[in-house]
Amino acid sequence: MNPAPSFSPVILEDQEIGYSFESSAHLFFFGTRFATREILSELYPQLQWSSMRQEHGNKFAQASQPTSRIIPIADALWTPDRHIALLVSTADCVPVLVATDDFVASIHAGWRGILNGIAPLCIETLRKRHGFKLDNALAIIGPHIQQKSFDFTRDDATPFFNLASKLELNTNHAIQNNPGDPTKVKISLNLFIRAQLTASGLTASRIAELPVNTHACVNFHSYRRERVAGRNLSFVARL
Repeated sequence: MNPAPSFSPVILEDQEIGYSFESSAHLFFFGTRFATREILSELYPQLQWSSMRQEHGNKFAQASQPTSRIIPIADALWTPDRHIALLVSTADCVPVLVATDDFVASIHAGWRGILNGIAPLCIETLRKRHGFKLDNALAIIGPHIQQKSFDFTRDDATPFFNLASKLELNTNHAIQNNPGDPTKVKISLNLFIRAQLTASGLTASRIAELPVNTHACVNFHSYRRERVAGRNLSFVARL
């Protein structure tokens, strides 16, 4: 798989539905606010769909069979099967899509999910318990609230300072002072996710990003901007 994916806009009736990257074996998609489940089914009729009930926790599950009505309570899904699209919904949180020759996984990692370790838990379990190799894995971090828009109260940021120390992250980069308010800091969810993925065994050069700030781009839902927001749908599938 190409470690530096080139995304193409997905257009439907002059509306930008999202951005996709397709290799010979995998399809990655990050949707704008205009991508609905119905539209995705129309655009990708060859795929079957699997979703999860997200709760900002650290549970992950194997995707249910398409004929099942069971929707697992989890913040990460994985499957070894082909033509099953693993949906993740976000509105400022970080969608992380992972693909290897053996499996695909979709991860919902907001700030709570990062502190709960959902991404490393998913990757490490697949590697250790199921024996999957990560040599050829490609992980793509999708649109989310970027550091310049993500204010966090300094007192509440203590767990991030602790996690940065554990991951050996430079806090001058990952947690920056807010020049306009000394009681707040600005946190890079991207840097924390990257550090967690590499600590779990993924090669740093094979972690890519679609760098969109959901808070600043009105084509994407943003909870912090709208307060009552819809969800941006993303998915990955083996072909």
